[in-house]
Amino acid sequence: MTQEEMIKEIEAAFKGVTREGGVSWSETRVIDDYGSTAERTAARAQDQDKTWMEVGLDPNWRIDMGVGGFVFLDQIGFRYYLAAGMVAVIRGASSWPIEFQLSPDPTATPENPNKRCAALSEPQRVCVKHFIKHMIQATNNTNYETDWKKLYDSYWKQVPELSRKQRRKRDR
Repeated sequence: MTQEEMIKEIEAAFKGVTREGGVSWSETRVIDDYGSTAERTAARAQDQDKTWMEVGLDPNWRIDMGVGGFVFLDQIGFRYYLAAGMVAVIRGASSWPIEFQLSPDPTATPENPNKRCAALSEPQRVCVKHFIKHMIQATNNTNYETDWKKLYDSYWKQVPELSRKQRRKRDR
């Protein structure tokens, strides 16, 4: 799968996903710094993006910032920024934050390997599976290839593929 094909699949699977009611990226820095509710609200107001794709294509978005980030997102924010992050990684951003966040939780069960991923729909889970496979190919013959393969084998290879009917519905 080419980069553009993978991005199109992400667009289809995460179409209409918003962060409304969820934690924003700037807000995660405040949460990490034990900020107040007022500080969180002010930080959330700084994030003016309208879509996750806008974030994913922003060359100034720091997916690997040292304070805040994916760890401090709720499920709504995670789904939104995961889509953006996958696009950013395909376009050359650091991949370790995504790889780490897609790894199973230490308290994982086979039914719920990662609490952050619980809000993902079936098409979104399949898309993540395909993204990981894409990253295995993209990192072929590098040290990172083994890490992506381990991640794939840890849970994601078990995610069933969509039926033809489900793919048509996703792609509408």
